[in-house]
Amino acid sequence: MEQTSELKLSPQRLKHFLVHLALTQKKISRKRETKAAITESIERIKELSKGAKKSEIIEELEKLEKKVSELAEMQIKVRAENELMLRKLQEKLGTIKPLPEAKPFEDFEKISVQLSENVARLAKIGEAEKKVEEEVGEEKTEIEKIEERLKLLEERFNKLKSSKKAKKSDIERIKKLIEAHKKTIKDIKSKFK
Repeated sequence: MEQTSELKLSPQRLKHFLVHLALTQKKISRKRETKAAITESIERIKELSKGAKKSEIIEELEKLEKKVSELAEMQIKVRAENELMLRKLQEKLGTIKPLPEAKPFEDFEKISVQLSENVARLAKIGEAEKKVEEEVGEEKTEIEKIEERLKLLEERFNKLKSSKKAKKSDIERIKKLIEAHKKTIKDIKSKFK
């Protein structure tokens, strides 16, 4: 004994099916019209080639080209629609897994958050580098100032040393200042090695 099952369709599904059927019929009739127009255009070109002007033939060829490209576009669309319908049917039957839904806005938001975080990090790095450059610049100018003072002290020391009127305590005091300045310069330079 054979088992038969009734196909139950809800009014909405039936309406959807009828709309789809009507669209398919419309596409088929449009395709037939396009093919008929192509055939007609080819016949017209054959007639014109027997003794017509080149401009008329070119015009007819352009029409033909337009119709052929229209037909090709229709076939591409129909193929894509058929593949989509087949995929949906296979998903419903459970033979294949559904495609993951694309969430472009969420991805865009994630990317924009990452970009803003990277920009913030780069800004902090830039600020830190600028601060270091300023400190290094300040230290260099500080070293230059100390070196200038050191030169002046050495000149003064040499003058006092050669002078007979100079006190021994003044010479010793300047000598200690020179040593202190040299030590300060050495300490500052060692920071940047």
